[in-house]
Amino acid sequence: MKDINLEITLSMVAAIGGTVAGLGGLFIGYHQMALDAIERSPAISLSCRPEFRLAEIAANIRPPEDTLLLTEGGGQWVHVGGMVEHGHDGPAPAVPEPFARCAVGNYGRFPALNIRLPLHLTFKDAAGNATTANAVADIPGLSAGASYEFSMLNGTAKSLTFAYDPSVTVTRIDTHVTGPAPLFQDRRVADLEQQSFGGTVTVAATAPATILLENFTMRPAELHVPVGTTVHFVNHDAEAHEIVTSGKDAFSSGAIDPHTDWKHTFTKAGRYALSCDYHPYMKAAVIVE
Repeated sequence: MKDINLEITLSMVAAIGGTVAGLGGLFIGYHQMALDAIERSPAISLSCRPEFRLAEIAANIRPPEDTLLLTEGGGQWVHVGGMVEHGHDGPAPAVPEPFARCAVGNYGRFPALNIRLPLHLTFKDAAGNATTANAVADIPGLSAGASYEFSMLNGTAKSLTFAYDPSVTVTRIDTHVTGPAPLFQDRRVADLEQQSFGGTVTVAATAPATILLENFTMRPAELHVPVGTTVHFVNHDAEAHEIVTSGKDAFSSGAIDPHTDWKHTFTKAGRYALSCDYHPYMKAAVIVE
C-alpha cells in the first residue's frame, strides 16, 4: 500500500513539475515575443539644443548640412550660415544664423524609414499680432541605429515659437507601409519650445531651395516652394544622376555629374513627381504653390 501511495505521490510531483515547466516555457516565450515586438517597433527620438554656428565653426565643429527654414508658408530645406569672403577684410559671418541644432534618431530594428515630423509655428509681429502655421521636417531613408542632424531657422521678420507633435509618421522603405509612431523628445526640446526666436527676411529672399542627391536618395523627399522658385539639385554622390519628371510640364536635367549641381525654375503651380533616370528608386516631389 505504501508503494502504491509513493507511486501516486511521485506521479503527482512529476505532473506538477511538468505543468510548472510548461508555464515557465510559456512565460519565457511570451516575454521573448514582447521583447521582439518592442525591438521591431519604430523608436524615433528627437533632441535639440541652441545652435551658435559661428562659435562652433571657430571650434572646428561642423554644422549640419541641412537647415529647416520656417516661414508662415511652412518649411523648406536650405543651406545657410558659416563664413563667407567679404572683400579684402577676410572672412565675415554669413547671416542669418540658425537658432537650434536638432538630431532625429531611429532606434528601432526596422530597416530604413522615411520619417515625417510635424511641427506647429506661431509668429508674432512687433505689435503682438500672432499668426499660426504648420510645417513638416521630412527625413528620408533613416536606417536603424542612424541619426540625422539639421538646423532650424526663422525665415521671417517676426518672432517665432514652435512645438513638435508628440508623434511622427513613418514609412518603411522595404514594404512602403505607413503608420504613426511616438516621438521621444529630450528635455531641451521642451526648453526651446518655451522660447521666442527673432527672425530675418534675408534668407527667405535669397537662400536657394535645394534637393540633395546623396547616398542614392533625394532629400528632402517633398519640397514645397512658391511659383517662380529656382530649385537647386546638388549631387553629392560619386556617380552621375539625371532628374526626370513626366506629364504636361515634363523636363529632364541631363547628366548631373558628381559634385556638381543643376537648377530648374518652376513657373507653374502643381505637384512634380521626380525620379532619377539612372536610379529609378530615387524619388522626390516638388509641390509648387
